[in-house]
Amino acid sequence: MKRNNLFKFFLLLLALILGLLCQPSVLFTNGLPFLAWAAYIPLFLLIDRISLPFSFIYGFIYGFIFYFCLCWWFSSFGIIALVFVAFLYAFYYGTLFFLIKCLRKLLPEKYSSAYCWLRVMFLLAFDFFRTRGIFAFSYGILGYSQWRNSAFLHFASFFGVHGVSFLLYSFNSCMAKVISEKNIRSNLMMLSLCLSLISAIFISNSFSLYKREGDENGRNLSFALIQNASSAPSANISDYQNDVALLKKLSDEALALAPDTELVVWPETAVVPDILYHHSHDKDKKRHELSESVLTYVASKNASFIIGNNFSDSAGNHNAALFFSPESEVKVSLKNHLVPFTEYWPPFLDYAFFDGIKNRLNYDFFFPGDKIELFDFNGISISVPICSEDSFPSLIKEMKNLGAELFVVISDDAWAKSSAAQNIHCAMGCFRSAEFAVPSLRGTIDGKTCVIDRHGMIVSELETGVDGFLLGKIEVGDGSKTLFSLIGELPLCIISFSCLSLLLILLLQFAKVKLYDRR
Repeated sequence: MKRNNLFKFFLLLLALILGLLCQPSVLFTNGLPFLAWAAYIPLFLLIDRISLPFSFIYGFIYGFIFYFCLCWWFSSFGIIALVFVAFLYAFYYGTLFFLIKCLRKLLPEKYSSAYCWLRVMFLLAFDFFRTRGIFAFSYGILGYSQWRNSAFLHFASFFGVHGVSFLLYSFNSCMAKVISEKNIRSNLMMLSLCLSLISAIFISNSFSLYKREGDENGRNLSFALIQNASSAPSANISDYQNDVALLKKLSDEALALAPDTELVVWPETAVVPDILYHHSHDKDKKRHELSESVLTYVASKNASFIIGNNFSDSAGNHNAALFFSPESEVKVSLKNHLVPFTEYWPPFLDYAFFDGIKNRLNYDFFFPGDKIELFDFNGISISVPICSEDSFPSLIKEMKNLGAELFVVISDDAWAKSSAAQNIHCAMGCFRSAEFAVPSLRGTIDGKTCVIDRHGMIVSELETGVDGFLLGKIEVGDGSKTLFSLIGELPLCIISFSCLSLLLILLLQFAKVKLYDRR
C-alpha cells in the first residue's frame, strides 16, 4: 500500500513537471513544447489508480501547485491574487478529476476504448467552461504550448487552439491506455489512427504553408511600435510627464530613421491622465498642460498614432485606445473585457461585507465598453485588443466579423516582471492571428513587442526590458475568412454540453440499477 501511494505521488509530480516545462517558464522562456505530448499521460494513469473519494483531493493538489507555479508572477501584483487563482484552479481540477473518475466507474469495462476518447472530450469541455464567465482564464491551456510550431498554428485556423489541444490530449490518452493495459497489440489500431491523424495534419499544414509562402496579395502598412521598459512608478504627475517625454523621444528617433512611417503605436495606458478630458478642462493645470503637449505633438506629425489612455464619459472611466489621424478627428476604442478585481469589482460581490477588501485594493475601477470600435486607416480596418482581450477567441471573432484586417494589441506587461508571463500572453496573440488569418502588431510596456503575420508566426520582435522601438512594414490581410472565423468555438460548445448530458445519463442509469438492486 505504501509503495502504491508513493507511485501515485510520483505520477503527480511527473505530471506537474511535464505540464509546467512545456509552457513558457523561468527555466525555458519559450517552453519545451515536445513535453506537451507526454504531459497528461501521468495524469491519466494517476486517475485510473486512485479511488473516487481521493480523486478530488489529488486534482485539488495538482491544480493548486500547477497554477501557483505557472502564475507565480502574480505575486508581483499581490500574493492574494496568486493564492486566489491557485485555489480556484485547485477546485476546478479537483472537480475535473472527480468527473473523469466517475466516468471510469460508470462505464462498463468493455467500453475502455470509448473511455479513452471520452476523457479527451471531458478535458476539452473543461477548457471550454474555464474560459467562460467572470473568472475566465486562458493561461495553462495545453494547446498554447505549440505557439512556435507553424504547422499547428495553421491547423488552428480550422479549429482554434482547442483543436491543437485535442491532438495533444488524444495522443496522451492513447499512450496512457497502452501503458496502463501493457498491451500494444490490442491498442495498435487506435494508436495507429491517432498517430496517422497527427502526422497527416502536421504534414498537410506544413505543405500548405510552404505553398502559400510569398503568395500574399494584401496591402503594406509601415509602422513604429514604441516600447518603454517600465510604467510610471507612482501616480505623481511628474512620473506621467517623464513617461510622455520618453515616448516622444523614442517616437522622434523612430520617425527620423523611417520618415515614411504611417502608424505609430504607444502601449496600453502609455498616457495615464485622460487626454481628451484634461484638454477641455484646465482645473488641474499640470494634467491640462500634459494633455495639450501630447495633442500638439501628435498634430505636428504626418503619421497617425494609436495611444493607450484612460478615457472618461457619462458611464465612467475606461481603459481605452485613442486613434489620432491627420485626416480625421480623434476616435476612441474602449476595452470590453475587463479583468475582475484589478479593473472592475464583480457585481455579485458588491455588498457591504466585501467593502473592506474592495477599499484595500485602492483601485480606480474601469467600466467596460459596450461595443467594438474599428479604426479606419487609409482603407484598412484596425481593431485594438487591449491587454488580455486577445486571450478570448470569441471577442476576437467579433472583431474579425466586423471587418478587422489588422489587430493592434496594446498591453502593459511590466507589472509581471517575468519573461514567461510575457511569452504566455504573446502565445495567445499568435493563435488569434492564426485562427482568423489577421496579422498583429503588439505594442507593449516591457512585454513582447513584436510583429505576428497572419499565419501566427512572429516575424520580428524587440528585446524586452529596454526603452526602444520596432520599425517595419506589415502585409495586411485580404479579408479572407478561415473556418474558425466562421464556426468559432461551436464544436467545442457541442462537445462540452454533450459531455454533461452523457454524464447525467450515466448517473441516472447507475441510480436506476442501484434502486433495482435494493428491491
